[in-house]
Amino acid sequence: EEQSATFEDGYGKRIRDCHAEVLARRAFRCQISLEILSDLNSNGEEQGDAFSDDSSLGAGYSPVLERIESCDCNGSDDDKLNATTSIRYQLRSDVTLHFYASSAPCGNAVLKKFIKMQKETFDESLGPDDWPDERHAPIAAHSLRLGQFALLVKKDGSISQSEPTEGNIEPPSTQHQKDSPGREKKLRKPWPCRESDSWCPPSCSITGFDKGTIHSCSDKICRWNCLGMQGLLLMPVLDGPLHMTTLTVGRKFSRAVCSRAVCCRADGFGSRITSKGNDDDKNAENSGKYKLNHPTLMETNVYMDEAGTHVMAGGKTVGG
Repeated sequence: EEQSATFEDGYGKRIRDCHAEVLARRAFRCQISLEILSDLNSNGEEQGDAFSDDSSLGAGYSPVLERIESCDCNGSDDDKLNATTSIRYQLRSDVTLHFYASSAPCGNAVLKKFIKMQKETFDESLGPDDWPDERHAPIAAHSLRLGQFALLVKKDGSISQSEPTEGNIEPPSTQHQKDSPGREKKLRKPWPCRESDSWCPPSCSITGFDKGTIHSCSDKICRWNCLGMQGLLLMPVLDGPLHMTTLTVGRKFSRAVCSRAVCCRADGFGSRITSKGNDDDKNAENSGKYKLNHPTLMETNVYMDEAGTHVMAGGKTVGG
């Protein structure tokens, strides 16, 4: 009970993951939460006037969501008298979401293995508000046993546990478990990617290896491209998931690796959900909203960091 009380006291007050991608998504969720709250407090007034008077959203804030109202009735007079109005929100038709990362997300996006990489070319014809119409080619899952699509965790420096070695763990090929009285069943040898994390990027390890518990940014962005960036708590008041339209990366970008990391390794996600044939109409409706999103991937040679904005073709052009 004491441990539970301590957890509840600290819940929501401690940030477990401070990587820029995670903080950016937190800020986005906070902003749309304030936007929804402001609209509800305005009792459906004209959105422009309501948001301009709300100091919590900042001066001159332009909303990205629009309200959808629907009447829960079957058409009869009695139903109309007792009907309730359902309020939900969706992205405005003139709004798209764009994600920027100054460097390739940690995890699978910097694992430059299992795929052929090509030098990037820049399309100078694109305007400042344009992006290419990109189609992601399916990826052959030929190296799953070696960690091609594996989930990774960020290494936690506070954890000081050594990696299992031959001296303190029984070799997988000789491990046994009881199958029935008097008999032993030989365990299947684990995949090579589960025996060691030496193949992982330096900042990451494999799950269940006691070197970290927080998933890599690549894994999280892949999840957001499946379920949306809004999170579980906001989903009941939204008409559907909020997906990024583009993902722009600065340093360490490889289109083939990045597409594998942030979306393509989850290929078939939406079809697997809808094919289960859930009998619950509400659950079936909700699950049908989720499908894999393939954002347009772009590289930029203009890098933004704490020191300012840098154009790699020249010198620093804009201060921080």
